[in-house]
Amino acid sequence: ELDQSTTRMVDYIERYSRFDTINATVIFPPKSSLEYCRVTLVKDEVFEGNETLMLYLKVLSSAEPLAIWNLNTTIVEITDEEDRPTIRWESDKYAVRESRVEGEVTVLGLPLLRSGEQSESYMLKISTRAGSATAGLDFEGINRRGMDFPKDSSRIIVEIRVFTDAIEEDPEQFIVFVELVNPSLNSPVVVTLNETVVEILDTRVSLHPKFKSSPLVVSLKDIQNPKSHWDDIPMNGYPVVCITVCNPIHPEFEMYRHSCTIEYIDDSLTQYYWFVSRPGTRTPTRVYADVSVATSPSGNVLDGVYLAGDSTVQCK
Repeated sequence: ELDQSTTRMVDYIERYSRFDTINATVIFPPKSSLEYCRVTLVKDEVFEGNETLMLYLKVLSSAEPLAIWNLNTTIVEITDEEDRPTIRWESDKYAVRESRVEGEVTVLGLPLLRSGEQSESYMLKISTRAGSATAGLDFEGINRRGMDFPKDSSRIIVEIRVFTDAIEEDPEQFIVFVELVNPSLNSPVVVTLNETVVEILDTRVSLHPKFKSSPLVVSLKDIQNPKSHWDDIPMNGYPVVCITVCNPIHPEFEMYRHSCTIEYIDDSLTQYYWFVSRPGTRTPTRVYADVSVATSPSGNVLDGVYLAGDSTVQCK
């Protein structure tokens, strides 16, 4: 081995030394046409960019004449991109509810993350831009230059003040930006996700959140894999279960996960309404309100209820 831009015993373990020639040897047994030369790399947390080292091949001993052709050296490039210091918002969208008390201020903490090397501190500029939300009325606009991301830190919090007014409003949005202050040309740090959207939710409008997709009714025997039984007719004799889109086992959960989060929907608190129809009628017309030993009319399981054949069941 010969160092190019790497440092032996710092970036890699040297294969050959006069004290250890055995582990540096690659042995070709009889009839073997392929063997591997293994080089051990040393992992560190320092970003060094791409580095190279060169491997040399020579014959130590052979029972028969052996020639090494022109390709007796090779260059190994060590990439280091995962150690590059990278700053980003934790998410590209956040939601905050106004306080229920007019004039009260809600403080929203937005996490900034850093991955890779953390041995340096960086100065950041944090700024906001109004969207449908108005700076000074709905939130405190900021243009903060010189916020420190200290060394040895992987996470800091940027605080944004959100105001509560007396006006009942639909959700409003504004954008928060992050950028480096006077980065040097040779600085390895990069900012990837440099903006995030904050949505302000009016508590008065959002007291009764709405699910973004219809629930499913499946047989209890299919509860572990409802996706495969989405359109199946539940088997006679089994209880049926109502699965909302904010339940992780719903087939569309990943699609609507964010909506469930910003609406603060706790699926364990959901109340259900069961509707049943007469045989031969496809549109449920009667709200099921009976209480049995096995079920409650506001729960997500309908059990201990006997319906005539060809009845239709629906939950909302």
